[in-house]
Amino acid sequence: MELNIYKNTIKKNTKGEFSLYRKKIQGSFGEIRETRTKKQGFNQYIYNYSKDTSVIDVGMDQFSIKTNNEVLITYGIITCCGLIAMDQDRTFLMHISPGTSAKQVIKTLEDNQFKHDFQSVLVPGFACFTDYKDLLVKLKERSSSYSIHQFYGKYGVIVVENKNIIIGNNINIEKKIKMKKIPNRL
Repeated sequence: MELNIYKNTIKKNTKGEFSLYRKKIQGSFGEIRETRTKKQGFNQYIYNYSKDTSVIDVGMDQFSIKTNNEVLITYGIITCCGLIAMDQDRTFLMHISPGTSAKQVIKTLEDNQFKHDFQSVLVPGFACFTDYKDLLVKLKERSSSYSIHQFYGKYGVIVVENKNIIIGNNINIEKKIKMKKIPNRL
């Protein structure tokens, strides 16, 4: 398992350094579930949304799908992975804990009608324990386009607003990604 995609930016962690912790957490989390809790506004770190903005806070082993102007946010991605999928009308955000299989993630996508012709972005934490390589192979088979971006810093935050994805941490915004609209299938 390769824990850091960006070489020479962060000390490369080895399997040995995390093996004991990984054994402790492997498979210890619950099932993937949908979050439906909306907050009015969000004010934490450098991500601020007014009280008239609907914000959906996606926790560990949770996902949410937005169809209109809500903001999706998940944070605390260190040993976990984030996944964003976007089709023509909807955007999906999931916080994947270590021990969650690629098969579970793909099943959740398919159960929510993300089967083919969607864009995906996989975002591993800086010390990711999720076997994201297997998940990436499965996403390549289903996505019309895919990419992977690893967090540079600790305590990863993902925000999805409109068609923009903001990847960062509690101090800096590291990357902004503009998702392209997928054309209608004939």
